[in-house]
Amino acid sequence: VDETLAKLTQKIVDSADTAARRERGQTFFAIAEYELALTDLNAVLAKEPADEIALLTRGQTLFVLGDDQGALTNFDAVISAGGKHMPEALPGRAVLNEGRGDFAAAIRDYEQAIKASPKDDDLLARCAWLLATCGDSKLRDGARAVEYARRACELTEWKDWFCLDTYAAALAEAGDFANAVI
Repeated sequence: VDETLAKLTQKIVDSADTAARRERGQTFFAIAEYELALTDLNAVLAKEPADEIALLTRGQTLFVLGDDQGALTNFDAVISAGGKHMPEALPGRAVLNEGRGDFAAAIRDYEQAIKASPKDDDLLARCAWLLATCGDSKLRDGARAVEYARRACELTEWKDWFCLDTYAAALAEAGDFANAVI
């Protein structure tokens, strides 16, 4: 990592290379140097405000730092652009919407993300959990929750505790109490 950071820093010094600065920001994020990541990502976005990778990584960084509104703004920008990084921003926005109590928006985001990544067991389980346990009974949907939870369990070969727990909750919401307790 140190060698990579040194090379990227040299590129930035030599040529003000925006791509190198973005990559260095991503590297800082990966090693949990969040303030340094923000410095680089903000510099990239000052020059290229529509840079989806920089927006996505800045959103993730702000989320980790507890700036939910800042993270949401960045995820929204990536999703609005509709580019290839939209599927990566949708789960972040879904989690933020869920945390804010906007469960309908969270479900929509999870389902859009599932369409883009149908084999992502975490997305399937998160959406299933919300559909099975949502405090707003109008948004609960046991049948869809069972479908998503079953797919998550199959993808994890029935070995992931969260997927199994979610499947049980989904079965209960669908009224299949006998199988929910097995």
